[in-house]
Amino acid sequence: MQSTEKSVDRFEVEEDRELETPEFKGMSSPEGGDPAIAGAAETTALVPTAPQHYIAGLVLLTCLLLGAVAVGNRLLMPWMHMPVHQETIAEALLDGQNIGLFDLNIDIRGIRRAQFAGMKQAPAVMLLGASQLQEASADLLPGIELFNAHVHRDYYDDTVAAIGLLLKNGLLPRTLVISIRDATFTSVPNRSDSLWVPFIPDYQEAEKSLGITPRPWWQNIQPKQFWDLFSLSSLSEMALKWMRGPDKPGPTFAAGSETLDLLMADGSIRWSGEHRRLFTQKRARHLAVEMAQKVRDKTPEIDPVGVAALSAALARMQQEGVEVILLHMPYNPIFYDQITGTTFDRGITNVVELTERLAETYNFKTAGSLNPHEMGCTSEMYIDAEHSGAPCLKRVLAHVASRFAR
Repeated sequence: MQSTEKSVDRFEVEEDRELETPEFKGMSSPEGGDPAIAGAAETTALVPTAPQHYIAGLVLLTCLLLGAVAVGNRLLMPWMHMPVHQETIAEALLDGQNIGLFDLNIDIRGIRRAQFAGMKQAPAVMLLGASQLQEASADLLPGIELFNAHVHRDYYDDTVAAIGLLLKNGLLPRTLVISIRDATFTSVPNRSDSLWVPFIPDYQEAEKSLGITPRPWWQNIQPKQFWDLFSLSSLSEMALKWMRGPDKPGPTFAAGSETLDLLMADGSIRWSGEHRRLFTQKRARHLAVEMAQKVRDKTPEIDPVGVAALSAALARMQQEGVEVILLHMPYNPIFYDQITGTTFDRGITNVVELTERLAETYNFKTAGSLNPHEMGCTSEMYIDAEHSGAPCLKRVLAHVASRFAR
């Protein structure tokens, strides 16, 4: 055994010695070798090789292309990416004009912020909620000054941020109608979209003014909001619309358009003629069934952080003497019937029960129902699983009005 160990040691020593021959010394240690070889080694280490040049050039070219795409998207979709343009839109809306748009993919939160800042007085009734309320125009509630401050895909922090902005601008309405949907209390890590991100600064302000425990700082860093800015498909699609569209986005006093969706002065939206023709009953049924299959085994999340934040905002509204009505918007009957008895159904029951507890705690009222049969809303009133048109919304708002304090 000893001879074997010695032979191994001898092999390792001999291998090390082989690397210390003169020709290898000059390569590994310039001080001990040929100066010419040493100089070459230094030059090789300092000067990028051809592949490095290519990589550096490729990185630079990629950055330039992404920058060009970002600039193009900002210029072609200023209502989505440029706060200054959102303020211009808000000014036109406050002057009683409507805004024509290629579609409603806009930063509606930035526009609402600017509208609240520019309003001279609060409306009698204000709606806060998601796009289920988007077609709720003021004429559906005759004799009452109504402003629809809906945003797309709202969460609890949207409502809290909006209330913070109303307090900041002295715009508390007599009655505040707050829509509570199945996803209202979804926690930040579990959200699949980034539409809520523009309200982060406003939510942080509201946290301070309403005494809400701040969320972890990392939840307020959401790079997803910049993805659309670097989208080549968005750039090409919007460029084609600008070049080929017969009507261009901008302020208008028209009450409707064949090619442009309208953001109305009262806060509601009105679809273009082209879009309305796409909203067939066949399409609505397909979307309702598809959504039911997608969510039937899921449970809507109720994040305690969200409950606490909304509770603080409701408590402040109670202190300010604002009448608050917590609203549930009805689903498409096709969707509702398909999810009845499922895990999702039990989950939305929890949301309804929470809403009722919040209303009871702060002496507020509830209105509407997730059940469309209770509201008299039928499937032909919907464009998908949850977005209804004027006939259903009129029924819902009538129920809301019946809950107003007399």
